[in-house]
Amino acid sequence: DDGEVPFDRGKLVEKTGSAKEYTLANNKLTWTVTVNKAGHDIKDAVLTDTIPKGLDIEKSDILINGVPVDPNKVTFEDNADGSKKVIIALGDISDKVEVKYTTDVNDFSENSFTNGVGLTGDGIGEGPHKDDEKVTVPANAFGKAFKEIDYENKTIKWELAVNPLRQPITSLTITDTFPNNGLVLLTDGFTVTLGNDVLVPGVDYTLTPTNGGQDGFVLVINKTPIDKR
Repeated sequence: DDGEVPFDRGKLVEKTGSAKEYTLANNKLTWTVTVNKAGHDIKDAVLTDTIPKGLDIEKSDILINGVPVDPNKVTFEDNADGSKKVIIALGDISDKVEVKYTTDVNDFSENSFTNGVGLTGDGIGEGPHKDDEKVTVPANAFGKAFKEIDYENKTIKWELAVNPLRQPITSLTITDTFPNNGLVLLTDGFTVTLGNDVLVPGVDYTLTPTNGGQDGFVLVINKTPIDKR
């Protein structure tokens, strides 16, 4: 009897990305491209990765199987839309190849970046063989949290936190509104810190109670840029 046996060679190119190592001082995204996971014989393999506008890359940022790439095997081409093609000549391969690189974020207005990669070569069969990956850049974080309550003195302690994860904050005004009657701001216990530094009222920041503190307050930070929590 004749029959057909299904054969799945798997994806010849897969891409992943991560912002886990991204910090305010290290604006880097990490990308990993896995080529030929199944170990096929591919001649003249060429990997073309499109780096979107807003990211920077250098040849020294690229590793192949953990080893810095030969710069003579990498070509950069600028596209009209501001993106950049990174063309890597892998040559003849018969084993899995892992290409890892980092990119620097230079456009902090973008919340995410989508990066596409494609593979060409002899012996890869019908295509296209490509993959896309989207990485979200951490945003500057703002939050308010209840800390503790003192029933004896009838006070509640709150904490407002500003964490500049993506980029330094050059201007900051915080408006806190008390929607319920019965809360009054106590300025004597009001403190503002930047990292480990305690800021000076009237110099580093300006605090203006709203309606005598019964409706909340407006806080303006004069000491900028804010580059710490």
